Amino acid sequence: MSDTKHSRKAGGKAGAHATTPSHGDAEFRVEHSQEILDSLPQIVFECDMNGNIVYANHAAFAMTGYEPEDVRTGLPMLQMISPDDRERAKANIELGLAGTPAVGNKYLFVCKDGRTFPCMVFSRPTLRNGKVAGLCGFVVDITERREAERRLRESEEKYRVLVEHLHEGIWVLDAEGRTTFVSHCMAEMLGSSVEEMRGKRLTEFVDEAGVEECRRGLERRREGVNESQHIEFVRKDGSRLYVRLGVAPLYDAQRRYAGSVMAITDLTEQRGMETKLRDANRRLEATLSELRHAQEQIVREERLHALGQMAGGIAHEFNNALTPIVGFTELLLEKPELSNRREKLALYLEMIHAAARDAAKVVRGLSDFCRQKEFADVFGTVDLNELAEEVSLLTQPKWKTEAAAAGRCIELVLERGAVPVVHGDKAGLREALINLIFNAVEAMPKGGRITVETRGEGEEVVLSVRDDGEGMSADVRQRCLEPFFTTRGAQATGLGLPAALGIVRRHGGTLDVQSEVGAGTTVAVRLPAAVAARDVVRDVLLEMPRAVPAAARVLVVDDEPLNLRFIEATLRAHGYDVDTADSGEEAVRKIGGTRYALVITDWAMKGLHGGDVAAHTRQFAPGTPLILLTGFDETPRAGWPPEGVSLVLHKPASIGTLTEAVSRLTGPHP
Repeated sequence: MSDTKHSRKAGGKAGAHATTPSHGDAEFRVEHSQEILDSLPQIVFECDMNGNIVYANHAAFAMTGYEPEDVRTGLPMLQMISPDDRERAKANIELGLAGTPAVGNKYLFVCKDGRTFPCMVFSRPTLRNGKVAGLCGFVVDITERREAERRLRESEEKYRVLVEHLHEGIWVLDAEGRTTFVSHCMAEMLGSSVEEMRGKRLTEFVDEAGVEECRRGLERRREGVNESQHIEFVRKDGSRLYVRLGVAPLYDAQRRYAGSVMAITDLTEQRGMETKLRDANRRLEATLSELRHAQEQIVREERLHALGQMAGGIAHEFNNALTPIVGFTELLLEKPELSNRREKLALYLEMIHAAARDAAKVVRGLSDFCRQKEFADVFGTVDLNELAEEVSLLTQPKWKTEAAAAGRCIELVLERGAVPVVHGDKAGLREALINLIFNAVEAMPKGGRITVETRGEGEEVVLSVRDDGEGMSADVRQRCLEPFFTTRGAQATGLGLPAALGIVRRHGGTLDVQSEVGAGTTVAVRLPAAVAARDVVRDVLLEMPRAVPAAARVLVVDDEPLNLRFIEATLRAHGYDVDTADSGEEAVRKIGGTRYALVITDWAMKGLHGGDVAAHTRQFAPGTPLILLTGFDETPRAGWPPEGVSLVLHKPASIGTLTEAVSRLTGPHP
């Protein structure tokens, strides 16, 4: 029959049935039927009683690679079936020849060139004069269907594993609110089992007060509402389970409401923590706001005119500090079961606190670069030889352990001279020296020697860090003290040398960089030597009015509610009588009608700022001491601090710093 197809003439056969000569009706119908069969994308076949193919349409040859000649010479049906399937196929052919239709048997079809594809065969007996003369049928390639089924199974398995390993509970209800699926985690939350929960209504897991809320929720789901809400379930043992659930409606293929799915988080142990964690996030937002103000202030300085270059570095450093804070707070919110592990909870809170301190250090590091000596710093005596030895041990993991792991050998040598002590902040000088050593390590990719030397030069003490690394070109040396300038790519911040410079300048010293390509780099820090008769502690107060003999009633002014609450709570805990104002305008009204022993005000506020409050206090409550709080780096300059300000404290001020300042300005407190 394939020969008939291939020998068929196309011309003269395209007319309608009515124009076909009557004596050719049979021939026309056969040929027309063959055209229809050849147009089908599926294989159409006919085989005789021996199972040999006697007819195949065009798709059969195209899909299997066989030729009409193969059919003429005898092509067994079983030859096109995979050996693994032939016994089953043979039995099905015998059933078909016995008169039983095949409604769809799956086999692996084998092409002439050995290629295979999965298929489904539908066949029925062919009759000649009322007797079975063979089989006819069609073959459907189910390769795409099989692949789709495989992907569906993989997808179902992936999501099943995902759901079962989530720490959140998953709960699926039908349109009537009955449980059709629940994860093991959800069942465990309720002290039940998956089998016990299946088929039960949601209202069976709440008390009477929650039944109506559940019913209203199911109605909202019918209306297509997605929402997140809090609800209290009743466990199997009668205890309460407080959860947050995100719920969404489900629809069938015809977009008819079919039920809802819920993702449930256990908040039972977390309820007491949420407020504190949210307060911590709000404090972080306040810190970030102050950081933005600090950036604006820095831009006003001539040396930091490149705002675009600095903004990226500031964001990078601050986001590094912010990441563990946000991460651990979200982790504690999303996984309340961690609150049962007290040691783990304490560790996370310590990490959040440490990261918050790091965020403050970013702002302080920028301030160190920008400012000269600060009037509110308190310095002690620092032995630079002791400092050098301490820092060499502190940085050993960097220059020795880490370098060795990278295949570099770095040696650090101390050359300590007989030098006098200096006046300074030991922590700040330690940070500066650490930055210089870290820079030296990065400058020696092949290893080498770092020499830390102390020596006296007249009335100055010199602390130098010398390396025999790659050195710097003249252009790089001119820019190396600019904030965020770096030649080491995205992994470096470019704050090391500028931060060290800021610290040194704050100590009244200088920092000099000498370097040549291939000859290494020497960074020399010069600090004034301490005078033996000099008092080693500088007074932190600009003015020291005598303490008011009245009761220590303190007015705290800040338009940031969290800052206001913190200072109020701190002072009350230390026995002070505290009054508050959340704006400069409110503070002015209260100062006009009440006598206070001390006023504490924020600098940057909407409306009347801290300078306005200070001026009003000086006019209407002369002699009242005033502490000004600021998150900006206000260096000593003309007009700063404003008149009437007794003391400036920089945020974030610790509890110890705050209470000590209040005590000194109000006198001994009982």
